[in-house]
Amino acid sequence: MAGTEQGSKDEPGIMSVILRIQNDLGPGIKLHSHCRSGDTDIGNHELDYSQKYEWSFNNSWLGTTLFWCSMKWNNMQGSFDVYSFKRDFAKCVYCYWSIRQDGAYCYRLTPDITKFTWQLMYTWKK
Repeated sequence: MAGTEQGSKDEPGIMSVILRIQNDLGPGIKLHSHCRSGDTDIGNHELDYSQKYEWSFNNSWLGTTLFWCSMKWNNMQGSFDVYSFKRDFAKCVYCYWSIRQDGAYCYRLTPDITKFTWQLMYTWKK
């Protein structure tokens, strides 16, 4: 990201978040995703392997922001929160999700807030 000013077009401000969903399921496997919040529908997306989409939003000053996604691929499906203010505000400004065959991973701060790492946040129900 090129911007250096907080809140500039390229750099998120203190209440801003950039959320990305990427299909890391493997070659030939399509990911179908539909994400939304209580007042914003991001829409349906069909992603080929390694494709991604992202959107940005501002958190509510009330601390109630919540986005969730329904995803399916082959015979697997699930729905889970991809951003919850209470869970994620201090852990990710750039919330990157990698959707894999064993579950959904988010790139975020570790619980001891010493480093960023891919963390398994959701496993597919069988």
